[in-house]
Amino acid sequence: MPVAAGVPPIHFGVHELRSGNADGGRADFEQMLAQLASATNPNVRMIAVNPGDWGIDAFAGDLGGAITVWQSKYFMPKTTTNHSQQIRESLTNALKAASANGHTIKLWILCIPSSMDGPAAKWWDGWKKRKERDHGLVIELWDETTLVKKLQSPEGDQVRRA
Repeated sequence: MPVAAGVPPIHFGVHELRSGNADGGRADFEQMLAQLASATNPNVRMIAVNPGDWGIDAFAGDLGGAITVWQSKYFMPKTTTNHSQQIRESLTNALKAASANGHTIKLWILCIPSSMDGPAAKWWDGWKKRKERDHGLVIELWDETTLVKKLQSPEGDQVRRA
């Protein structure tokens, strides 16, 4: 019987399997992202929902100064333009909370477990440029391809194994 070589493939649908449903999958994916961010960035913390989370799933920095934000959106099995409103609202909420609570966002990272289809990718590219210009921040996308690469890196190996 043949033996598979290398590490098992990564599929983010496992978060739903581990938790039993889509809501649990979202929470499990968010926890994984915080751990992955922490593997390469010092002092990453999560914000508990009480009643809101300030548009922050995980962050690094000082909430009295500049921060990097990781925003998780569990869009499966693909990300489409139907998800664009949720993405826009996430950034808007994070910027409003920053203004109201005395911190600034220097880097906002959207984390999704899937790839964007063509129309969504085109929308994202234009939206990202406009928002970076309008708000003086950097926006990154950690999509399926980026997340797999990060989880397969030496820094992300322990997160992948967990």
